[in-house]
Amino acid sequence: MRSTPLLKVCTLFFCILCFHSCSKEEEGTHYTKSIKGLTADNFPYMDSSTSTHPLMNIVAYRLMGIPYYWQVSPINGIEKHIAVDYQKVNNREELNKISEKLNSSTTHGSFINLIDQKAELIIASRSISRDEKQYAEEKRSN
Repeated sequence: MRSTPLLKVCTLFFCILCFHSCSKEEEGTHYTKSIKGLTADNFPYMDSSTSTHPLMNIVAYRLMGIPYYWQVSPINGIEKHIAVDYQKVNNREELNKISEKLNSSTTHGSFINLIDQKAELIIASRSISRDEKQYAEEKRSN
């Protein structure tokens, strides 16, 4: 079955509703794959804006059963980011394949990558701009 953009959007929406949580209660979470048949090979290429990068990682890691945790930045001690819990990772090869499919190239870069078919799914912090929409229309007409 070929994946459609609507299916990917619905999947993402489901993941956000069901799995997103920033609490410390995540510790001890049982890490199992969430969608039957989803593998590192058929996992979509994802891109995100800088501000939605943690959400993209959470969605990907939860879907693929990759253990992770919130880590405080050693630089300023305030910012948090998502880090893979390598001690609990069962399959490093699968993790590497998934990591290669996750990109954070700013909001504008995410839209351009989606239009240029370098990304199959994006998580952006805003809707498409007029310039990005015009770029997409020009690409479609060529």
